[in-house]
Amino acid sequence: MIDTFRLRNLPPYAKTFVGIFTALMLVVCVWAVWIFSSRYGGVDQDNLPPYLRQNTNDLKADIDELKADSSAVMAPVWDQKQAGREQKIDSATLSAIEHRKLPKDVSRYEGGGDPDRDLGLAHTHQNGQTLLFFAIGLVFLFTSVKPKMKTLVYWIFGVTILLHTVGLTGRSYAPIFGDLLSFAGFAVLVVIAYMALMIFADLAKRPVDQQ
Repeated sequence: MIDTFRLRNLPPYAKTFVGIFTALMLVVCVWAVWIFSSRYGGVDQDNLPPYLRQNTNDLKADIDELKADSSAVMAPVWDQKQAGREQKIDSATLSAIEHRKLPKDVSRYEGGGDPDRDLGLAHTHQNGQTLLFFAIGLVFLFTSVKPKMKTLVYWIFGVTILLHTVGLTGRSYAPIFGDLLSFAGFAVLVVIAYMALMIFADLAKRPVDQQ
């Protein structure tokens, strides 16, 4: 039955249903990429990698020294208004520098994460991705893709869901889990996009005589 049934032979209303479902799956992928880009695409000054991070202890010591020195002044500004005249550093200026330059969390992997929250998110993501695996995997089952390729896609999809869960669970403990989370999430999106394109390709084909 599975070997003989194909999506291309569905009646128009069934093709419409499968087509809308597959399009919504692609929207899920686009939304996931959008969320990832907005969350991790920019440079997070509060969570720079060690090789880009300023020496926080030295910077804190400099700020404390400026606070203790009542004669400390700002660097001269050579414009028409100040003309290079020295301006004393007040407490408000120092507070602004401290807030802007000192990260709220020196490292997201040094006690800055929330393991319990990540564990709950991992469980939620696993549930959702497992449902996606079943839903689009069931439709993909009836495409004209070769059986060996289907088997490979299913294995990749299942393993990447597991890796994504592991990465999300452990991202508060070590940077490698964050990298694993990004890699697995990207792989899941690629697999879903491939399956959706194959489904659309079959829906676009004309029915064939099954007799």
